Amino acid sequence: MTGENRAENAGQEMAKARAALEEARALARLDMWDGAVSRAYYAAFHAATAALVSQGVEARTHAGTHDLFFRHLVAPGRLPRALSKDLAALQRYREQADYSASVRFAADTGADEVDRAGRIVEAVASLLAADPETT
Repeated sequence: MTGENRAENAGQEMAKARAALEEARALARLDMWDGAVSRAYYAAFHAATAALVSQGVEARTHAGTHDLFFRHLVAPGRLPRALSKDLAALQRYREQADYSASVRFAADTGADEVDRAGRIVEAVASLLAADPETT
């Protein structure tokens, strides 16, 4: 993957991240917290993918994305360690929101998760903006 391709692909992933975050916020305004939590995870996931693609790294699975995000961006100190934990937490909550009939997210928890996703999207956006070769 060339630098130009990386930048284009990272930009496309960030567009998906921002769209998913806006969807999460829209669902939150409608008090549809399970959907908001699910879309929040995908916002964070696409942001993590954008960060990886900008480095020329591609994962094949969600678990691979989490692992590579930590290995290539968090462990070297390019992004805060908390973001890796946040990404993992968002995935757990997304699975509960989408698959567990007994779990219903309330406004307080749902809003926290949407905010958590927003922090990941913004951190990755700042990382990409700081490296002109990846945006």
